[in-house]
Amino acid sequence: MAAEPDPVVKPAGVTVLQSAISSINASGLRYRGYAVEELATSATYEDVAWLLWNGERPALEQRAQLLADLGEGSAIPEPVTDLFGRLPPGSLPAARMQAALPLLALTRAGFAESGVPGDARQAARLLGAFATLAGGAARDATPVPVRDLPHDAGVAGRFLTAMRGSVPAEEEARAFEEVLILYADHELNASTFAGRVAASTRADLVSCVLAALSTLRGQLHGGIDRLVRAMIAAAEQEGPESVVERYIRADSHLPGFGHAVYRSIDPRAVLMRELGRQLAPAAGLQPMLEMTDAIAAVAEWRRLPPPNVDLYTAVVYRSLGIPDQLSTLVFATARMAGWTAHILEQYRDNRLIRPRADYIGAGPRAWSPA
Repeated sequence: MAAEPDPVVKPAGVTVLQSAISSINASGLRYRGYAVEELATSATYEDVAWLLWNGERPALEQRAQLLADLGEGSAIPEPVTDLFGRLPPGSLPAARMQAALPLLALTRAGFAESGVPGDARQAARLLGAFATLAGGAARDATPVPVRDLPHDAGVAGRFLTAMRGSVPAEEEARAFEEVLILYADHELNASTFAGRVAASTRADLVSCVLAALSTLRGQLHGGIDRLVRAMIAAAEQEGPESVVERYIRADSHLPGFGHAVYRSIDPRAVLMRELGRQLAPAAGLQPMLEMTDAIAAVAEWRRLPPPNVDLYTAVVYRSLGIPDQLSTLVFATARMAGWTAHILEQYRDNRLIRPRADYIGAGPRAWSPA
């Protein structure tokens, strides 16, 4: 007979810690009190990163220092750039990043000093390195260096330059920047919590980010975009009604719809849909956008949960020329601001995160010699 549950074990969804970084409630998503909709249309990603790290927007001299630190981080050590050329051809970009981060820590002083809490400048340099490596991670050869970009180039420009091998147009970089801001943080999601657990052990900054990235790769977290693309492709062949009905009959979750926290539409989904409508026509992807809209209309008619931010990412990313296999690293690059903010917050007011499990196995029994 199963053991009685321990009454001190709390149910799923319980609050496990306090944070001043972001909030999700009936009014939507806010970073340090600012609505994500306002930040996405009015702020830069670098301003948002600083806000998440420090609680306030940067002053002019602080922003200059942040951009300098991003540029310094983008100068990737040669052993790390050589690594990409030695990995098996066709390796998933996220797996390449998992291989590159530990080597980056070994070749860049200050990234892997165990037991020494990181700071915002260290986070900025790591963000610059991460964006550069992530943008080039779909290449089988050495990533394109971005150290010669203008000193005021931001994360969006560095990622797209590493990905394409050329500097993007200003309007493309700005559209991508909006994507990064929408994904920058989302309270205590699975990957962020993994990073905080690592930080609570006093692990170094790179190890904490690696824990978060490894968690993000799961299909139910950062991997959901693959399921969304498959759904849209199926709808293009079968029609949106047929595909939605098939998910319903199978009692299966419709990718890109519903959210564990939001009970109405994800506010980020509204902004992502608008980005899709801005970008798709010029990229020749109006049919894909219309199919995505059609799936959403059928889901609404069937009274399924409303769209979340992931539904329109496929058309936005393809409109920007981002390869499908890079989508998880787009998410990761954006979330680096939030991951590192939570890691730094954990460092500042640390208590080892050691949850309990509700044991449901066999009761006490004796071991008899064979």
